[in-house]
Amino acid sequence: MNTASEVPTLHSVTRRRAKPQGLVRFSAALLGLCLLLTGCGKEEVFQVTDEATANAMVSVLISKGIPAEKKVVSDGVWSIRVDEAEFPTAIDILDWYGLPEKKFPGIDDFYKKSGLVSTPGEEQARYMHTISQQLAETIVLINGVIDARVQVVLPENNPVSNTQEPASASVFIKYRRMSSVENMIPEIKEMVANSVEGLTYQKVSVSTFPSVEWASLEVSDFQNRVSFMGIEVYADSLTALKTLFFVQFCIIFLFALLCVYLIWRLQQKSSSPETPEPASTDEEEAVPSETASS
Repeated sequence: MNTASEVPTLHSVTRRRAKPQGLVRFSAALLGLCLLLTGCGKEEVFQVTDEATANAMVSVLISKGIPAEKKVVSDGVWSIRVDEAEFPTAIDILDWYGLPEKKFPGIDDFYKKSGLVSTPGEEQARYMHTISQQLAETIVLINGVIDARVQVVLPENNPVSNTQEPASASVFIKYRRMSSVENMIPEIKEMVANSVEGLTYQKVSVSTFPSVEWASLEVSDFQNRVSFMGIEVYADSLTALKTLFFVQFCIIFLFALLCVYLIWRLQQKSSSPETPEPASTDEEEAVPSETASS
């Protein structure tokens, strides 16, 4: 006759089955923590709507030793992403190369029509803005020019007056220091003068400004880059990168050992037969008393 001590209780069986499940949950949580610690974060630099511009930006960054990638965010939109540590340098490089290309606002963004018929002042403002924008877009196409702005002034001359005020134009150019933009100033002035009616060569002023930020960065920082495991880094960051790789390796190695141990424990538990736990002391004392009474 089976006694109560030979029958496993529901609580004991549930408790034994809950232990492997708890180990699996703990293993999954530890795996997520390791992936969070060892994962390299990516930072978005720009979003562009032209794939050719995205390819040019990635090509420039890779040529300067910065790993970059492009991803499709949505239909017709590409995202340029780099490592978080390389984000400031990537911004400086792309700005020095004039990427992405500047998008000039349209005339409707400044002078929106409020009625069916435009006033003479509105028409003149539209004309000056259109000429200025087209000239700026043309100047940006010159090799070495990062950005350009053109301001054309057409004075309102009185038709009954004998004196006529001449038109004038001012050109702003931001260029790369090692380019030959300054030698092209006469050609730029001639192009602007010939594009506006009543504008003479002498009334065109051109102001050029070199991009000095990137000049110092290119001379000093990129000469101090070294290669570590196929990754180009700054020489003063090599020690920190090696330490980071060592810590990540230790975390992954310890996690692998823990996974092996947990798998071994689960196999041991599944292969060994389940032995029922002995009944409580009260049940053991109750059995002899029942036998004695019988």
